[in-house]
Amino acid sequence: MNALLIHNDNLPTILTNGFNDKLKFSIPQSKILAEDFSFDKEAHRQLEVIFNNKRIDVIFIPYTLENNNFLALTGLRLALHIRLTPEWEHSRIPIVFIGHETPAQIAKLSSLGSILFTTGIFTNTKIDFESLEKQYKWILKEWKKNRKATLNDIEYQDFLSKVRIDPPANYSSHHSIDNELALLRWSEYIGCDDQIPVVKNNLQTGLFFKYHNALYPLQKQNTKKQFLIQGKAEILLIDDDAIKGWYSFYKAFFNNSPSIKINTLNIDYKSTSQKEIIVF
Repeated sequence: MNALLIHNDNLPTILTNGFNDKLKFSIPQSKILAEDFSFDKEAHRQLEVIFNNKRIDVIFIPYTLENNNFLALTGLRLALHIRLTPEWEHSRIPIVFIGHETPAQIAKLSSLGSILFTTGIFTNTKIDFESLEKQYKWILKEWKKNRKATLNDIEYQDFLSKVRIDPPANYSSHHSIDNELALLRWSEYIGCDDQIPVVKNNLQTGLFFKYHNALYPLQKQNTKKQFLIQGKAEILLIDDDAIKGWYSFYKAFFNNSPSIKINTLNIDYKSTSQKEIIVF
């Protein structure tokens, strides 16, 4: 059976032993307690490893992957990562959720439950290998019949129209979100995106940004634009996001213009008083 089971030892051993391909998704407490911990980054990392050089026909996953907190419903979030990460080449394959609850019950617990009402998503209330194997065979024989692909473009767009993913709580406003999106786009345009690794990693691994990119896809830039500016100038960049990447961008932007010098006030505006800023 060419299927992947994602679990966290919260399924019977006799069931998990039936799968050749499986991912035990667990996050050590030490990582969770780290100041820079991000569930999305860890989910992206673990899923990326399992999909490397593999081609899976069906994915099985419980609604939640936490033994003592069913309401976390982490299985839904991982499924959305799979659907919204096309570079793994598994974004349109069937996903089966395992659990005793109905889709309607799950949808009342989490807005992410809307994925359960999209094409290519199935559920199974029986927690035994024989039932999952039977469903696997039905999907390959009946559901995939006459399909050139798993989800076609119309079905995938319908999926995007039905799900809703909110921005992460650590972004104070849409301005801060748009700011990072613009920074990455312009940095890719001039070929300096390797100089903003933190921002780049946030946008590539964050579920909201994957969702945003799927809704508003951008055409890849094939060439890198470099600019030569004549004349001399000294520029002071005053921006509360300068140290988060914009200073690196402008340094690269003026890289071919040696007569242009740029500097920034290396301070955290949001935690600095007006008097302290004036002193700088």
